[in-house]
Amino acid sequence: MKTNNPLRCRAIVLPVSAIVMLVLMFVVSLVGIVGFSPAEALDYLWQGVGGGDTNVIYWNLRLPRIVLCVLIGAVLSVSGATYQAVFRNPLTDPYVLGISSGASLGAAVAVLLGLESSFFGVGLPAAMGPFLFDLDYIVLDRRMASHSDIALAAIGIVLKAERLPLNVGIGLCLGMVPLAAYNYSAGNLPRMKSV
Repeated sequence: MKTNNPLRCRAIVLPVSAIVMLVLMFVVSLVGIVGFSPAEALDYLWQGVGGGDTNVIYWNLRLPRIVLCVLIGAVLSVSGATYQAVFRNPLTDPYVLGISSGASLGAAVAVLLGLESSFFGVGLPAAMGPFLFDLDYIVLDRRMASHSDIALAAIGIVLKAERLPLNVGIGLCLGMVPLAAYNYSAGNLPRMKSV
């Protein structure tokens, strides 16, 4: 007799997933302009940070980027699960709620105001946009919870119609982002500001 015990499945899936992730992180660390053999990579991991150029490339460039990518993926999955729990809807995501649009709006306003010289110049406004959108949705969701489903659907329609001009403006700004990013990375700030 076979039973599906969720705890037993979790006890198998989580360690296997962690091992697969570590193996993939190791394999990805081998690939790049400066290639490493698996033996070299294991040697660098065993020795720690050393003085050789390739060791510095491995420890100061490759591994921090790989770890950062894994952490970003983890944070995105936690934020998605949080949205779904707060709104009690398994289909909720940042694009449906307009949170991504809020982040784009905050970043675009920061660049237009000339605050792009530091991380906090663009990062803070880009974080405040989604925060305000989230706060708006949470307050409305709590206020409308006691009403019928039709009233809740009507509020959703009104919010989408209300934010249509904002989303069109954000779409136009997002169309200019690649050009502005190219000019910024090329160091052509006067042309970036003219965009």
